[in-house]
Amino acid sequence: MVIFVRPRSRRDEKATLLVFLDYLRDAVAAKLAGVSEEDARRCLVPSGTSLLWLVKHLTAVEWAWFLYSFAGESASRPGEAVSVPTRSMAC
Repeated sequence: MVIFVRPRSRRDEKATLLVFLDYLRDAVAAKLAGVSEEDARRCLVPSGTSLLWLVKHLTAVEWAWFLYSFAGESASRPGEAVSVPTRSMAC
């Protein structure tokens, strides 16, 4: 079992952001280690959310945040929802 210790804030805002992103990415990857593709696609809640959908959601939210915050562009990809499972991802 991997134990994650919350990182400390850095003096620099960018460094703090990068440390926390790495920490959270590592935590998600550790929790998914050993999960089969079949299990990752399985929906275990009525909303249709699966582990695969959750990872795609986290990726899309991070991508949109950087695009909006640093590039000043639209925060979503055309035709792609950031927070709602699509039919192709639902069970």
